[in-house]
Amino acid sequence: MQFLNRFGRLNYYMVIFQSVVDFEVVLMDAPLQPSLRMSRLEAMADRFRMLSEPSRLRILDAIGEDEVNVQEICDRTGFKQANVSRHLRLLRDINAIACRQTGHYHYYRVIDPIVLRCWHCTKDYCEEIE
Repeated sequence: MQFLNRFGRLNYYMVIFQSVVDFEVVLMDAPLQPSLRMSRLEAMADRFRMLSEPSRLRILDAIGEDEVNVQEICDRTGFKQANVSRHLRLLRDINAIACRQTGHYHYYRVIDPIVLRCWHCTKDYCEEIE
């Protein structure tokens, strides 16, 4: 991403946190009751938990911006089908990915643009510091 590379390492952090801040500002715009705020914070924590598992990150990398079936994900990651299916269910539960069924095959794609942005920014940053 040329925009990120032009300004250096600090902007990687800013973009990642700017996305989270923008997301939070949109959610917190209206006055909320304390219990609603806590549920929104728990939803945000779920997103971070989802991205903190290396196996799920490999699966997200295998999917990328494509639409792929479970067998393709298994081939790209080397994971067993049962393990991939478990992680896909967790990603689907938080609406990070969507599934389309055609016959016996399930095709998955990433539908959350913030997950994709965080993934690309973090991946670019890690490649740069190596």
